[in-house]
Amino acid sequence: YHQLGILAQLRGKYDEAEAWFNKSLEIFQSLGDRSGMGASYHQLGVLAQDRGRYDEAEAWFNKSLEIDVSLGDRSGMGKGFHQLGILAQQRGRYDEAEAWHKKSLEIKQSLEDRWGMGTSFHQLGTLAQQRGKYDDAEAWCKKSIQIFESLGDHSGMGASYHQLGILAQRRGRYDDAEKWYKKSLAIFESIGDRSRMEKCYLQLGTLAQQRGKYDDAEAWYKKSLDIEESLGNLAGVAISTGALGILAATRGDHETAIDILMEAFRIALGVDMPRECGSVLAGLMKIAKEIGRERFAQIACAKDRVLYELLRTRIERADVASEPQPEDSIKPPEAGA
Repeated sequence: YHQLGILAQLRGKYDEAEAWFNKSLEIFQSLGDRSGMGASYHQLGVLAQDRGRYDEAEAWFNKSLEIDVSLGDRSGMGKGFHQLGILAQQRGRYDEAEAWHKKSLEIKQSLEDRWGMGTSFHQLGTLAQQRGKYDDAEAWCKKSIQIFESLGDHSGMGASYHQLGILAQRRGRYDDAEKWYKKSLAIFESIGDRSRMEKCYLQLGTLAQQRGKYDDAEAWYKKSLDIEESLGNLAGVAISTGALGILAATRGDHETAIDILMEAFRIALGVDMPRECGSVLAGLMKIAKEIGRERFAQIACAKDRVLYELLRTRIERADVASEPQPEDSIKPPEAGA
């Protein structure tokens, strides 16, 4: 049941995943298997995190961590600290995130868990990047690459190459960024990791869009969308569709942009993705300002009047930042996942 939950989660079927994890948890509870209960709590936390339910995620991680501490499971504690660090990053609590990641790293070093150390170095790199400390970020990423290369971990190498691409893109070094993304993509293609191939396609799309190469961007986004549709990952479909909508808006094709973004919003709403709903809503608000509310209403109502009324209500009360670029880091896979 636990593994079926992970599979459903990877496909963006969050309600289904939650049902499987709860079935798994019920069995572990009936058996008094505290280690299994801790694993279920942890995964329910990751699921809540994917949905943007950060308070709920923190509660699950703390329940899992409490069990790991009581069992003296230092490996489990390291994973829990790592995930709490990622959660703090997502909330913008960077000092807290650094403390969690370093606690996790300390445990992994004491256990001589080189793979785990690589994941911590990788995450400390993403944290430094978020803080604008690009030289530190590059140093952490290169430390993670050294470990993954020494272990022959192609997936970890690909994730860190991808991160170096995001870092180069942030610095405006677009040729370097493209090189790193394609190096990452080559690895994921060689091991048949379609989920991570999709993330490379998506990021190559944002890079092309920043360079004003809109036809290239559209091609990359469509490759990303094709994979997500073939995997049945509705969460990914929403993100790739949203990227295509923002691209259409950037090109000045407002009618097409509204059509695509409304579809992205519908999908994101259906799979409970508040962050993506917010991103799409921001894009639609920007279009409404550019073309006027009346014209926006005409186009949106022609697409779907019921959905437009929902959007109108949200737009009226929204306080949303300008639409973000769909920058998407790749994490090394968790052991046992």
